[in-house]
Amino acid sequence: MSFDGPPVVRSAPSGPAGIGTTRGAGDLPPDIRLEPIVLAAMFLMLWAAA
Repeated sequence: MSFDGPPVVRSAPSGPAGIGTTRGAGDLPPDIRLEPIVLAAMFLMLWAAA
């Protein structure tokens, strides 16, 4: 839980609706940039719990 906390809060300071306007993701849209982070965090939690 401690691993996925800080990155998610920093990348989404104003909620899901404000990701695109608050942080410039460069060439990648915020959905493509944020999804691997969430999937990786879920995978790490499941792997650590196994």
